[in-house]
This record gives sequence, C-alpha cells and structure tokens, in this order.
Amino acid sequence: MARATLWFPLLLKRLDTGLNQSRLIAGLQESNWMEQARQFCLDLWPFIRELPENIAKVRDALPEEMLPARSLLSQLADEESVYRSSFIKQCLLFGLTERDLEDPSTNSAANHLRYLMNAFCQSGDYHNGLLAIVTAELAAAAFARRVAPLYEEYFSKYSSSYRPEELEEGLEWLRLHANPQTRNAFLLHRAMRALDRIESEPIPYPIEEVLEAIFSLWRSSSQTTNDTGFGAQAETTKVVSV
Repeated sequence: MARATLWFPLLLKRLDTGLNQSRLIAGLQESNWMEQARQFCLDLWPFIRELPENIAKVRDALPEEMLPARSLLSQLADEESVYRSSFIKQCLLFGLTERDLEDPSTNSAANHLRYLMNAFCQSGDYHNGLLAIVTAELAAAAFARRVAPLYEEYFSKYSSSYRPEELEEGLEWLRLHANPQTRNAFLLHRAMRALDRIESEPIPYPIEEVLEAIFSLWRSSSQTTNDTGFGAQAETTKVVSV
C-alpha cells in the first residue's frame, strides 16, 4: 500500500519555526513572565481537560488492524488522569487556585483550538482525528522542551520559597512532555505509516488547521510551507510504495 508521510519533517520544522517566532515564549523571559504563565495555564486547561476524551473517541474509531495507533492512543488517553493532575499542579505552582480552573476565561485562540480538536476528534473520521492528536502532542513536546529550562532556572533560583514536593509535582507536566518518549515515538511512526490516505497537499488539512490554531495561541507569525524549504519537495516527491 502507498504511504504518505512526507509531511512529518515539515510539521517538525513548522513547530520549530513557530516557537522561534513566539511572542509568548519571548514574554516568559520578561519580568512579568509569571503572570503570562498563569494566563497560559488558564487558556490551556479546558483543552487539556477535554483531550483524554477526544483521544479515546478516536482510538475507539480505529480499525482493529491499526494496532500501533491503538497502542499509541491508549498511552495518551490518560485514563488515570496523570497528565491532567500534573497540569493542575503546575497551575497551582504558578499561583492559581483550583477555583480559578473551574470556569476559566480563555482567549479566542484557545477557544478555537478546542473547537478544532473537538471537531476533528468527535467527527468519527479516525484519520483526521489521529492527525489532529499527533499535531497537538508534538506541539506540547516541542513547547515543553523550549520552556522547561526557563521554568527550571526560575524555580531553582527561588526554591527556598517553595516546598520540595510542591516544586517536584508542579514541574512534572513539563518534564514529562520535555523528556523523549522512545516507545511513543516508535508507535507514532508506525501509526502514521498505517494511515490509508494519500495526501495531495504538503501538509494534510487537519494538521494545517491545528498548527495555525497553536501558532495563534503561541502568538507566533503564521508560517507557510514555502517558508521552510520542505513544501516544494513534498509536492514533487513521489509517494513510495512499501
């Protein structure tokens, strides 16, 4: 069967470029960065809260033979709320309260990202749902790797103001996403190879839509495929049969 994963290196390049141009990340290096970090937690929490159910919905729609994809989504579905709990503890470390998270006021970019993820994952189209989830997870990992050193440096400097377990638990979400997950990476590549559509665009539509929403949340300039050098190659390279 023919496969079309030529977009994968382009996606990684786009994420890297988006992070480089992120005004959100630039703001985390300013004196009022903690306030920006708190607001980002509030914006992202509704998306994080809904993500496990969206992942489970796509997993349950997968064909039985897509075992790597099923295994990957089972790993990400957070059925024991490990990721959600660690994200809440991060928000608390930043000075928010659980009441703040009950019904947070979020910005339009965060609302649009939630809308897209719900639309792709709840549509019954496992292909689009899987692509949206992979994009979101890769973006979370890339973001965590970029900002974790900033957070680690700050809380190390002011560690005397926090209990050790408070710091350990509050930084767990970032550390989990920043550390390479070898098994998940292996399953992700196998899952992508099993998708049964040939894409006519350099980047599939769900990935493009979710990327643009993430860039808006990061306050990054929108990127086009031509900005990266991969677009023309993806359009002209023939799909390889395996």
